[in-house]
This record gives sequence, C-alpha cells and structure tokens, in this order.
Amino acid sequence: MRTQSRDTHPEAERVLIELIRKAPMSKRFRLLRSMTAVAAKLNQQNIRQLHPDFAKEEIAATFATDHYDRKLAQGIQSILKQRKTSLTSDLLDTLSSMVKIFELLHVPYYVEGTMALSLYGMQRAAFNIDFVADLQPNLSDNVIKLLKTTCYIDEGAVKNALLTQTGFEGIHLESMLKISVSLAPNTTFDQAIYSRLQQHIVAENCPVISVASPEDVILSQFQEYQAGGELADDQWNDILGVFKVQGEALDFAYLQQWTEMLDLSHLLANACFDAGLKKG
Repeated sequence: MRTQSRDTHPEAERVLIELIRKAPMSKRFRLLRSMTAVAAKLNQQNIRQLHPDFAKEEIAATFATDHYDRKLAQGIQSILKQRKTSLTSDLLDTLSSMVKIFELLHVPYYVEGTMALSLYGMQRAAFNIDFVADLQPNLSDNVIKLLKTTCYIDEGAVKNALLTQTGFEGIHLESMLKISVSLAPNTTFDQAIYSRLQQHIVAENCPVISVASPEDVILSQFQEYQAGGELADDQWNDILGVFKVQGEALDFAYLQQWTEMLDLSHLLANACFDAGLKKG
C-alpha cells in the first residue's frame, strides 16, 4: 500500500484511516473547516507581517491575489473598496450561503472536488468549494441577484456560463473563499451522478447538503486526473484517500462499469493497487 506521505508509517496511517471511518460527517467537516481556517489565518498573518500598514480589506485583496486567478483578484479589489469583509475564512459560511441560493432557486446541485474528497477520504484545507448545478439560461437574472448578496461575481461571466452551460467562479465576501460552479452537460454519466447523490448534515446551523457519491467523486477525479496527463501527485493522493477510507464499502461493480465506459480502467486498477484493495 502506498502511504499518503513518504514519511508516514503504514501502521500509523491505518490507525488514522480507521479513526476517520468511525467519525461522522459532521466531525470530518469540522476538521476540514478548522484546517482551512488555520491555513488561511497563517497566510493572512504572513501578509500582515510583510505589509503591517494594510487594512483588513487590503489583506483580503492580497489573499485573493495569492490564491485565485488575476481576473477574480482584480474584481474583488474594487468591491472591497466599497464593502468591508470579516475575512473569516469559514467554509461553513460559504457553503451555507450557496446551498441556500440553490434551494431558493429550486435547482438540483451537488458538492464535488476537494470538499467531497475530504468528506469521504483524508481531510485537507480547501480554499475553494466546487459545485455542480442545473442552472439554466432563464435563471440568469435571479442567479446574479442572489449571488451578489454574498459573493463577488463577474456578471458577464455568469450570464455567458449559463448561456453556454459551462461554469463560473466567484469569491464569498465574508470568508474570501472561492466558489466554483460547473454546469455539467446532460450526459448519461451526469444523470447517473444525480441519481446517486447523498444527503449529509455537516453542521447544526447548515442546511442538509447534496454530495456526489464516493464512487462518482472518484470517477470525476479520474477524468480530471487523466485530462491533466496523469501527473498530479496531490490529486492522486486525494483519490487514494477516498479508496482507503471507504475501503470495501465502495461499489466496485459500479466503478468497474463506468471506468470501462469512460476508458479509465487502468486508473481503477492502479488506485486499488496503491490503496491496498482488491476490486470487488
């Protein structure tokens, strides 16, 4: 079995994995939330040391510049000149506000990416929450109106994303964490994901959230990993984390079926080997 880190003893990792398996989703999310807040605070402290005269909004703008693309960072700078931020770096604030927007719009959605990987596998800090949502062009004005109450967005980018059914990004103004919303095409695989969504309670003051199933998270990550040339070691470790924590509870028949259909069978074999699992 390949360990998540070269300096981690296999037995120590097995103990950690067993503890994660026994932990409820709320505890896993609490750890993820804490890790994110600590990582963000350390980054912000470093910015403050480099620029001791910076106001909170200037620190927030620099934080965005350090972690997000240039267009988003430039956009948030202009907003922060008019609106203050608490700079909480709180995943719960960001997650709750987005879920409430999807619910107000009565739009099917689910969480994927780093947050889903952390809920099902090994936890790590996440400055971004990835959503897939069934947003149609006729909802454009309502989507923009609701998003602008809590996030910085590029209105033109959102309108274009809904029109072309692609995706858009924004920054949650209180936490300064990024949200990414993908508008997945209506393929057979996308339909399968929506039919297998899991509902989780991650915190008392947060709505129930829809998360892609562990198997579909794995398959989506396989697709991204393959598209990136199968070179991203950190992403591979995230995938292995899900295999290790979920273990024999994974639906290997489903994984086998879809990896064959998506031409990803070699990745399933490699992941099972690295995670120390047998298929089926």
